[in-house]
Amino acid sequence: MTATCTVLTPLAEVEFDQAVLIDICDRYGDGAEAHLTRLLHKIETLLALARMQVEQGHLQGLTRTCADLLPIARSVGMRSLERAALGVQDCLAKGDPVALAACALRLTTMGRPDVFHHWTVQGDTVA
Repeated sequence: MTATCTVLTPLAEVEFDQAVLIDICDRYGDGAEAHLTRLLHKIETLLALARMQVEQGHLQGLTRTCADLLPIARSVGMRSLERAALGVQDCLAKGDPVALAACALRLTTMGRPDVFHHWTVQGDTVA
């Protein structure tokens, strides 16, 4: 018998793919900051919605919210957010309430204001 399990790793920082950010800067030039701001605002809104859906046990809504988060997370290179949303989707698909509780907490924790200072790219990024 083979089983797949979702494994959590400690959340230290919200990781950004530097190459994706550089590509955004190249494509949008002076408008890159405004573009990223719009997308990060959408992410913030979706994470708040996910938190509410988790608290209310609205799993169908959480499924849709994760599906909405994924392309935005990918488009800005937020690898850790993408992994967290995929983890929630995996738990929902498997019907695993224990793993879902842990993965949903991890996802919704990323949107808490006290975690925003971790939303950075380490190293030299020139826009």
